[in-house]
Amino acid sequence: MQFESDRDLPLAADGEPLQPLRRFEVRVRAAAVRVVSAKRQRPPQAEASSPPERESAPA
Repeated sequence: MQFESDRDLPLAADGEPLQPLRRFEVRVRAAAVRVVSAKRQRPPQAEASSPPERESAPA
């Protein structure tokens, strides 16, 4: 991915400050990036996990 700006942009890589640049390129290898995300809680579902039981009709 390439970035261009009309003014110098402050940069940092691996937590280290770099000299400000107006144009730079970022390359990322998919295997080198770990993604951490928060798990969203599911809303509670009604207690309908099993179908209602049928009553037996008299014979």
